[in-house]
Amino acid sequence: MRPARSSKTAMRMALSGIQPRVVEELLPPQQRQALITECLGLLEAARKTCMERTPIDRQFDVSRQFSRAMDALALHIVQTHVDAAKGECDPERIVVAMIGGNGREMLSLYSDMDMLILTPDSLTDKEESLLKSLMHVLWDLKLEVGQAVRTIQQCLQQASSDLDSATSMLETRLIWGSAAMHLDFSQRIGQKIHKEKRDWFQRTLNDRRNLRHQQFGSTIYTLEPNVKDGIGGLRDYHSMLWQLYAATGDASPSRLAEMDILTAEECDGLLDSVEFMLKIRNYLHFFSGRKSDVLTFERQTQIAREMDYQRDELRLAEENFMHGFYHHAREIQQLTQRAVNELAVRQPNALNKLYWKFARRSAGRGLYVHSGELILPGVTDDYFLAQPDRVMDVLSIASRERVPVSESLKNLIRRTVPMLDAEAFRSSAGVRTEFINILNNRGWTMQPVRDMYDTGVLTLYIPEFSALYCLPQMDRYHHYTADEHSIRTLRHSDNLWSREVNQKTPLIGRMREAARGLKRWHLLNLALLLHDAGKGRGSGHALRGAQIAQRVADRIGMPTEEGETLHFLIQKHHRLLHTALRRDINDPEVVRRFAEEIGDAERLRLLHLMTYCDLRAVSPETWTDWKGVLMQQLYDHAMLLIKGGSIDRLFEAQDRQELLAQLREQIEPEIKDRLIEQFVHNLPQSYLASARFEHVLAHWRLSRELDSGKSIAWELHRAENSNLSELMVCAPDNPGVFSLICGALASKKLNIHAAQIFSSRDGLAMDFFQVSHWNGEQVPEGFNLDRVRNLLDGIISGKRDEAELISSIPSFPPLPAANTRRKPPAIIINNTASANHTILEVKTHDQPGLLFHLTRAMIRCKLDIHLALIANEAYRVVDVFYVTDLESKKIDKPEEYETLLQAFHEELGYTLEIDRKNSTGIQ
Repeated sequence: MRPARSSKTAMRMALSGIQPRVVEELLPPQQRQALITECLGLLEAARKTCMERTPIDRQFDVSRQFSRAMDALALHIVQTHVDAAKGECDPERIVVAMIGGNGREMLSLYSDMDMLILTPDSLTDKEESLLKSLMHVLWDLKLEVGQAVRTIQQCLQQASSDLDSATSMLETRLIWGSAAMHLDFSQRIGQKIHKEKRDWFQRTLNDRRNLRHQQFGSTIYTLEPNVKDGIGGLRDYHSMLWQLYAATGDASPSRLAEMDILTAEECDGLLDSVEFMLKIRNYLHFFSGRKSDVLTFERQTQIAREMDYQRDELRLAEENFMHGFYHHAREIQQLTQRAVNELAVRQPNALNKLYWKFARRSAGRGLYVHSGELILPGVTDDYFLAQPDRVMDVLSIASRERVPVSESLKNLIRRTVPMLDAEAFRSSAGVRTEFINILNNRGWTMQPVRDMYDTGVLTLYIPEFSALYCLPQMDRYHHYTADEHSIRTLRHSDNLWSREVNQKTPLIGRMREAARGLKRWHLLNLALLLHDAGKGRGSGHALRGAQIAQRVADRIGMPTEEGETLHFLIQKHHRLLHTALRRDINDPEVVRRFAEEIGDAERLRLLHLMTYCDLRAVSPETWTDWKGVLMQQLYDHAMLLIKGGSIDRLFEAQDRQELLAQLREQIEPEIKDRLIEQFVHNLPQSYLASARFEHVLAHWRLSRELDSGKSIAWELHRAENSNLSELMVCAPDNPGVFSLICGALASKKLNIHAAQIFSSRDGLAMDFFQVSHWNGEQVPEGFNLDRVRNLLDGIISGKRDEAELISSIPSFPPLPAANTRRKPPAIIINNTASANHTILEVKTHDQPGLLFHLTRAMIRCKLDIHLALIANEAYRVVDVFYVTDLESKKIDKPEEYETLLQAFHEELGYTLEIDRKNSTGIQ
């Protein structure tokens, strides 16, 4: 991956071969400016012409046309300078050639111009003057020009040690100068890479590819993919061609079919996918007016419209577009990886051949484990056609051996799968047994299931899974397509058996304990694999998925009770998380209703583990310790009830005494015992049930700061293994304080991911926030909140005006159109789930200062906020508030709802409609 070069850097590179001396400018200023103006016009005309062709023509032709337009532009600039030299520059001494993207004729509209100038060992004054003037003109054209002025010997040295130089010089085209010198150069570079430095070149190329894939999260399915350098992007295709050249001396894609590495149909499919990426890249460049390779949400909508994708009854236009994108990216990634692997297998040296013979071990039934893969040497397609059950048997052996299936064996399975009798395969008792064995293999399920999916075996056996193929989830919550997300859940069930993973935090250790107690591991993994099977089939994916799972269970002959449990788990797979994040889990009635719904300990354990794995597989940022703590508390309380225990007193008196003893150990001895006892005595039960000891200690310190005269005190902590930071706050429990804190954080560009608010018996607000910077990163070291805290202190004490804070909060940008079409903003009003509070669930799209504006609207309506639960979910946030009026009564009158909705509209600038289908206890 070549780093972008600034024009100044390019200039230094260009002049690196020229000895410093005073030389004259070859073109007079007026002629030079006229040339620049003319070239800018030619460049813009070429881009316009290519964009007119992009929607309808083959992209290879468009890229070739633009590359040749750049050739003509470069030739015109060179020839102008040569003419100005008046015959004093010998074209047999110099070569001007296009390299890199220019050389392979795959330029996009704002691609770099890669140019190589070959010179003899020494230059005349006139030649040096020509080159210097030429570079200045290219620089002033404001092109990202990667230039080099070198001798052939310098190029050969560069190609022996620098991968970027080697790959760029593989593909060159002569623009001006000596054809014989250019041919000599091309042959010597080819010899260097194909013969002398082949092993180094291929090894470094593989290392670079692996590193690049790691940088992009080792997955195609990112929210805003990079069409050039991302996995399944154009660079994967280029890397494969370079490997092909190193192996064969020929980088033509048709060689792959000639060598029987890919079929002719696969080669055609690969080129179609590359062409799709080229078209997208041209659109990205055109809309940005510069080199731009990241397919952002905004560009996805624009390009979907330009490429005439339409909305259907199930998906938005941009979702259909991204479905196509992921399909093509997957084709590029899989086919190029297969080609690279096969090329490596076909050219082992003598030592490797000897190693291969003795460094393999038998896995039984003619299979071997070699170099960490399962191989099956010396068989043809008839091997599986004669006994179709062998397909699942091979995958089961790979699972047992804990190795992936080799690429050559996967190719054999791929060719066989379309020829198998699908009904007979699905009804086979032997296939079912091996499938369950794969799902039951604790710690090694994801890899064999991924191999099943990549070869078509999974969709042959469970055809319902094919509806998830490259199915995009167009939100900032999910990072992966539905199929990739479902398979990634199995990674986290595998990780529950890995000591390294599970010893990171006590929370994960508790998950591991639950995993050890699970009796039917295959049931968890099958539920994870199918939990989103209802997506892509309309609304209500949990119920649809449960029905699909029941059909699968019946078809493959699972016991009735297991089929019912599978149906239950998928239908209820959001229940634990939603209850933990949207309800007061310290309310015994909430826990009691949840426990009754789950019914037994095994189902609760399955649901707990399933929720954990599902949440971890959404994105790297989705799991937080705060969510984990709430889930674990709900699980513990429900398990206690299911096993016959009582939760009416969640925190006994002796536990309060234990907390008091812990605080005494940490607090300075000169602090009077009475003060510590008062602090612990005044802590609310809900706080004691959920707060970690370090939070209690922090709130103690902050409460002491309030005693010294401050109106508000807080501490910001950087959380480990997370992009979130924790903010602990203490302030007088006055109406509106929580809202002011939210506004203060928004004014400092901090995004609130979670919040818990508590009120002590002596009138102290003790709040906990999980925050990040707006760019999604952890709050940086040294981030200072003192100024905004002083402002809050003045507002709370009445010395400063609230308007000072409000004016510093950024205004809302427009709501994202695609997401509002899918999920319009709404509010659920629930007057039955809590005995003492009205529960407001606000479902809308995350924006700067959202929580401030929501809470400010409630304060304006004279509502008292007793509990706030904040969560990011698909397409939007779900902010839950337990509220009463100032007389501690529920809001249950239509006029109160209307007043509240009007206040929300004035604060947010858009309407929140009441979701009456899900609201309860309202008139």
